[in-house]
Amino acid sequence: MNNDDGSQPVTSTFYDDLAALFERLATCSCPDIVCGDFNVHVDVVDDVNTIRLDQLLQPFSNIQNVSEPTHNAGHTARLGVMWKSRTCLLAT
Repeated sequence: MNNDDGSQPVTSTFYDDLAALFERLATCSCPDIVCGDFNVHVDVVDDVNTIRLDQLLQPFSNIQNVSEPTHNAGHTARLGVMWKSRTCLLAT
């Protein structure tokens, strides 16, 4: 079943794959950024997917840096995840 906006619902496979990616990236010493449409509306703090994503980010010391709406319905679904403990230089 699709969401109202035509996007696919977040599955447990998504979280499993994301956890595996974070585990691999955690072994690198370079700063990493994972960006994309996570299809998780992180602006809805009590949403089950927001809570699950936050629980996945915490053990890896990751932070989600996007705070403005990125979705046509006013939600924040396109995210940028970074490691808190690594320095990252962004070109502007």
